[in-house]
Amino acid sequence: MGSRGPQPKPTAIKKLLGNPGRRVLNDNEPIPPPGEIRAPASLRPEAKPYWDDLAPLLTAMKVLTTADVYVLCRLCNLHARYKELTDFLMSKGANGGVYMVKDGNGRVRGVAELPQSWEWRQIHGMICSHERELGLTPAARTRLRVEPSSLPATGMMDMPSVVGPSGMKIQDFFSGGGPKPGGPPKSPTRA
Repeated sequence: MGSRGPQPKPTAIKKLLGNPGRRVLNDNEPIPPPGEIRAPASLRPEAKPYWDDLAPLLTAMKVLTTADVYVLCRLCNLHARYKELTDFLMSKGANGGVYMVKDGNGRVRGVAELPQSWEWRQIHGMICSHERELGLTPAARTRLRVEPSSLPATGMMDMPSVVGPSGMKIQDFFSGGGPKPGGPPKSPTRA
């Protein structure tokens, strides 16, 4: 019998989340070896533009490793097929996903879904699943926490120099230079 319950999260993800369950972490989890990220031979030529967009992005996010290239390859191939199906269904017009089922006398007996429409819906779900696995959705990213030491150095420099309460610059607040002892003036209390 197979494993039951939800799939366990990798230790790296648990650490990024701050170990919310407070359970003992697996320090013996396999770590993919460092190496060059290259597209596998199974990447379809139509999927190459998706690979060229996503591989550098995921590498910069420190999500893509040598062990994950096939997951990204599947995602890119799915995107290419999804585009083909979308183009096909759009060429059929507003009701392009269905066709009329007629009996022997030519009377309409019902409406049925085109196989391409069914495949389009299936691929959409698979793409969403792969994107969540790789942290490509806003909801998936909200579950991750990045340590300040791993943030890019340009993060605080790009922030506008807007003055906030008590003359403190927003840059100062986010870089740890928050309110000074004594703090901002207190608001008057009602008598």
